[in-house]
This record gives sequence, structure tokens and C-alpha cells, in this order.
Amino acid sequence: MIYDVVIIGAGASGLMAASRMRNKSVAVVDGFDRIGTKIIVSGGGKCNVTNEIVTPKQYDGDSGFFRAVYERFTNRNLLAWMEERGVVPTKQTRVVKNQYFCKSSQEMIDLFRKATRHATFFMNEKVISVQKGDLFTMQTAKQKLQARKVIVAAGGISYDQIGATDIGFQIAKQFGHEIVRPDPALVGFTVLPEQRWFTELSGLSTEVILSVDDRTIRGNILCAHKGITGPAIMVSSLWWRKGKISLDFVPDISLEKLLKGQGNKSLSTILPLPKRFAKGILDALKLEDKPLDRYSSEEKQRVAQIKAYQFAPAGTFGFKRAEVTRGGVATDKIDPSTMESQLCRGLYFTGEVLNITGELGGYNLQWAFSSGWVCGEMITKLP
Repeated sequence: MIYDVVIIGAGASGLMAASRMRNKSVAVVDGFDRIGTKIIVSGGGKCNVTNEIVTPKQYDGDSGFFRAVYERFTNRNLLAWMEERGVVPTKQTRVVKNQYFCKSSQEMIDLFRKATRHATFFMNEKVISVQKGDLFTMQTAKQKLQARKVIVAAGGISYDQIGATDIGFQIAKQFGHEIVRPDPALVGFTVLPEQRWFTELSGLSTEVILSVDDRTIRGNILCAHKGITGPAIMVSSLWWRKGKISLDFVPDISLEKLLKGQGNKSLSTILPLPKRFAKGILDALKLEDKPLDRYSSEEKQRVAQIKAYQFAPAGTFGFKRAEVTRGGVATDKIDPSTMESQLCRGLYFTGEVLNITGELGGYNLQWAFSSGWVCGEMITKLP
């Protein structure tokens, strides 16, 4: 059989694209045994589908390309589309403000099962190669499939434990597309020896204001055995390339006012931080925990670093722990009105495989749904 469209990847963008093409013969190929594996684990199993506030500022990549795609299928369009199909997400403040969650991720899986009943699924079949002649020919581990069009919705290379591979990047390169270097994103940082104190406080969390690459991020950090993680750190990993990150451990508080008149109290008692964390930061600053009036002028200058503690990450926890892949297929040769390659007619790219990556908070699923919808909708209108 020759399919109108073969979709490589049964994730969020591939499923959304498939759902739009009811007038086409559609096959979906995926190397894992279940559809929507990232949907299932997203939002702690509650599927954070989108956010109340979505702008290009939350995305790394070509902002003009993102805007052109997103404006065709916005967060409001997505929520309306879901509600029409019986899934009504609720807005919650959980980790990141203004996210929309389902009751469970299974709601979205069930929605897409119904919406893609017209499609044929080939699960547990990794795509090995794609060739282009009069038709596209895909070789999987089990068979050959032929199609008039191919949508590459294969995602990035994070989460290989649920089937992630670099096949999308391989296909893009084969047809002449540039690949922006893939890096782990929305992931924790490993630390240099001078910041090992974070690892000694594993399990402790505190709220900070974090500064990285001219961006200010507010949220919790979490000390871990491998380094430092938590929502604020994970968001910062999207924007960090190299150099130092600054942490304000006592946000919204003037240190001068906090310490005024507290000369007879030890510093760890005054600081509005978990006791062990306060002692940890004092050790890191090489400060003895003692009454304020016993600090020298030089020591008081070091105390001020609590508002602007700087560290340079040693690296990240890697792709196995990263929620998404930053980088991917460059968008300069992709038509944002159709998601079609400008280098190969009939070849399309959607979702995380592209060099568009969002912050924590429902942004990456929104991008997947927007790009998948645009692609599927445009193919639907073709003869």
C-alpha cells in the first residue's frame, strides 16, 4: 500500500498532525511500544498541555518562526480543541505559574486514540532509513513503507529510555538541512569542586531569584547528589551556554534591613533559609556562624554574596535526565506556514526535532501541538 502520509514519531506533534488528516491515508511509525510516551510522563503524569501566557520570550530559537506557527494554533485554540473533545484542562500553579493540566495524562492519550482512529500505527518499529524517488520509501526494522509525503515528528534525543533516537536529525541532514548542535535542556547542573556544598545538602530546597544570560528567573532550587536542580535551575539550563549564574538566596529582602539590629544573633538564625542550607552557604562563603557584631568589615562584604552568589556549572546531568533537547533542525529552510522543507518537497518537520525549545511550564507541548496542527491542517487541504 502507498500511504498519502507517513508520520515518523507517535508523540505530541505527530499525533496532532495525524488527527487533522482524516481525508488521507496515514501511517504512524514509532520505535516504542506505546503512543505519546512523553505526554504520559509530562506534568508529573497530569500532562501540562500549555500555559496561560505564551510568547516567543519563553522559547529558544527563531522567534519569528515560532510566532508564525503559534499564531495559527494558539493556547486558546488548543484548549478549545480539547474541550470540544471532552477534555477540560484546569489552570494551576504547580512548580510554574499558570499551567494548564489534565486530570491525568491518560486523558490526552485517550483523546488522541479517538482522534487518530483513521490512521494505521506501526509500533515497536524503528525507522532505519528514508529514500526519495517518485515516492518516499522508509525502511523499518521489519518492513518497507511507501508514501507521497513524510512528516518527521521524531523528537529530540533526551529520554532515550522511552525510545528517543536521533533519526529525525539523520533524515534532516540527509536532505541538506543544518542541525543546530543538540544539548540537554530543562535539566540539572553538575558543579565544580568549590560548589560541592550543594551536593552535601541533597534534598534541601529553597526559593531563589536566578540571573543567567540577561534573564531573571524566580523559583525553587533543589540540592541533589549530582549537583543542583529544581524548577529555576531547569529553566536556566535552557539559556545557559557558559559562564556564571547568579543566585539571590533571600529574594525580596534587603539584607541591610534584615540584619539591622540583629548584632547579638548568629547569622544562620537570622537568615530566612532552612537551617542546614543557611549553614551550608556560610561554609561556602568561608564564614563562621557567629553573632553579627563579631564580623569584620571584610566578612560582612562576603555576607553580601548571599544576594548574589555566583557559580559556573561544570556541566549538566545529561540527555538521560533532560526533559527536552535544545537545538535540532535549523528553521531557516522550513516553511512556517506548512512545516514543509524548502529543500525537499513532501518532507515536513514538527515538534521538538526543530530548533525551537520552550521553558518549563507547558511550553514544549504547546509547540508540539501548534506545529503538528499547522502541518496536518495544511496537508489536509492538499489534493
